Amino acid sequence: MKLRTVFASITAAALAVTLCGCEKNGINVFGVKDEELYEYEETDGGVAITKYLGDSEKIVIPKELDGKPVVKLYDTFNIDKKEMVTTEVSDNTYAVTFEHVSNIKSVTIPDTVTEIGDNAFYACNNLTSITIPDGVTKIGNHAFDGCESLESIKIPDSVTEIGGSAFNGCTSLKSVNIPDGVTEIGGRAFNGCTSLTSINIPDGVTKIGESAFYGCKSITSIDIPYGVTEIGYYAFANCMGLTSVTLPDSVISIHSSAFQGCKSLPGITLPDSLNHIGSQAFLSCESLTGVTIPDSVTSIGEDAFGWNKSRKSSWTIVTEFGTVTSINCDNLESIYYRQKEYSKDDIYFAVNYSYDENGLCIVDNTVIDCLYDAETVVIPDGVAAIGDSAFYYCENLKSVTVSDGVTSIGNRAFDNCSDLTSITIPDSVTSIGEKAFIYCEKLSDITIPNSVTEIGKGAFGGCRSLASVTIPDSVTELGEQVFFGCEKLKNATLPNGIEEIGLEFFNNCESLESIVIPDSVARIGEGAFQGCTGLKSVEFPDSLVKIGVQAFEGCTSLTGITLPDGVISVGDSAFENCEGLTIVTLPDSLTAIGETTFFNCKSLTNVNIPNGVVSIGISAFENCQSLTNVEIPESVTKIGLWAFNKCQNLTASYKGKTYDYKHIDDLYKAINGN
Repeated sequence: MKLRTVFASITAAALAVTLCGCEKNGINVFGVKDEELYEYEETDGGVAITKYLGDSEKIVIPKELDGKPVVKLYDTFNIDKKEMVTTEVSDNTYAVTFEHVSNIKSVTIPDTVTEIGDNAFYACNNLTSITIPDGVTKIGNHAFDGCESLESIKIPDSVTEIGGSAFNGCTSLKSVNIPDGVTEIGGRAFNGCTSLTSINIPDGVTKIGESAFYGCKSITSIDIPYGVTEIGYYAFANCMGLTSVTLPDSVISIHSSAFQGCKSLPGITLPDSLNHIGSQAFLSCESLTGVTIPDSVTSIGEDAFGWNKSRKSSWTIVTEFGTVTSINCDNLESIYYRQKEYSKDDIYFAVNYSYDENGLCIVDNTVIDCLYDAETVVIPDGVAAIGDSAFYYCENLKSVTVSDGVTSIGNRAFDNCSDLTSITIPDSVTSIGEKAFIYCEKLSDITIPNSVTEIGKGAFGGCRSLASVTIPDSVTELGEQVFFGCEKLKNATLPNGIEEIGLEFFNNCESLESIVIPDSVARIGEGAFQGCTGLKSVEFPDSLVKIGVQAFEGCTSLTGITLPDGVISVGDSAFENCEGLTIVTLPDSLTAIGETTFFNCKSLTNVNIPNGVVSIGISAFENCQSLTNVEIPESVTKIGLWAFNKCQNLTASYKGKTYDYKHIDDLYKAINGN
């Protein structure tokens, strides 16, 4: 049951006095009660504070509200408001970002509190000091996520649980103690704590979660206690300063990418308890010179010890290069190389296939590898497929001719072929795999033949020089992110028949000027055109039903949009930061306008809100400075905070009554019924 949602209108000075403890019997000198500074609700043993309504820098949380002890905080100081920040990056060049902003610098928590719940201090980016009392047993998910100024914190011995992303992005945090009662360190718990130099992991911990210490580049040594059975995915990835790791005999599994990118790690002793080493577990550990794999290991993932740039191929086990100095694995059942499984005896044959005069390694009519110094390649007759990662990181490769008869181009086939400028794809090809040409930065032109029916996720992502592309109507399956980051892509033709433009499909295609969306498309995915700053016009089909979150966010050249009847959903931030947008026509089929949908559309002068819309989300039209008149239909029964914030020139009408910007709060009250 919600107990209090009212906040008295008082001065910031009054708040400062109140929250610094200048109060008597729960009422400060200005007559404001503690109960009027918080939203809270009943919970086991007392009340839980769910929101702080003030703006003080120093906060002392009361022990009681309405005579009940404060025992829990969640979402309390979570900052969900963004402000535009402009930074000069060079002469007359500015970067614009939208950042969470919080005034809070210090918080004192009373000893009645036993739980700091999810999102309690999320994005309190100016918080430098906090006192957590003895008696707190849990720090929830995202509790201090994004507290960039927090340098140190003392976690009391009573804490037994630290949630996922609890201290994610605390970039100033230098040291932290983990109490002995903690048994699990949650996923991303200390992710991105770049200043963290030391961490103690107590003996009671049995699991270190996914990305728990990802990117903690200042940590130099880790001593993992006995009892830990698994090291999570990316747990210590990109800890670039890490030089020493001690693994106990209790560890059974090192998951994929657990130590990927630990460039300073010279060696590691794997315990006899170990059964599994995940794919890329030690990828790009450039200083790693030797590893002894114990007899207990039964599986090693692909590229577990790979460092691709320095070798002609990314072997999982390559004795001649010293990746593994000793193999005594009587129980080893499977070794994976380029997504294929080999027995222990066959792996040596697999890594020593011969190469032809073109530098190609061909097995079973499939190109599986290419020498890294090859510049011009002709795929010979008889080849049926270009395998996964066949030309991965062939940085010298400039030209490829694919022979008739090849039917498929595998996943990552030409990944990071940064010098590739030309490739000829024959009519026999039917599928182009995921990330097949990702980061081929000099590839300026490509012809996709009518035989192709499937193009995988990220197939041409990061092809920065690609200027024009036509996808034939034969293509019926298109993955996500197919052209993300194609900065020079100016013209693109999509095939008739597809039903969806996937996630981040044209994300950051800055030169794309116009797009005609085929009549078959029903859905435009999340971030599909996000950051397409040159996009001036979009032709929406009548078949369209849904526009995803941030679908056109940051399309600053877009001047007008008309959504067809049939569109029932427009995602949050769908047109956020479309600063050139002047007019918007919304269909009668629309039932809701989401959060920040038109946030910071500074040039927007005209928008119709159709009958049938029942809700307008938080900050939906915030900072639409040119918006002068809006007629809100009687169907609207809910409007979020800051829906028209900073729309200083606005006059809005609702149920026959007119509200200017000075009385915008009265409009909110009229709609929300309070």
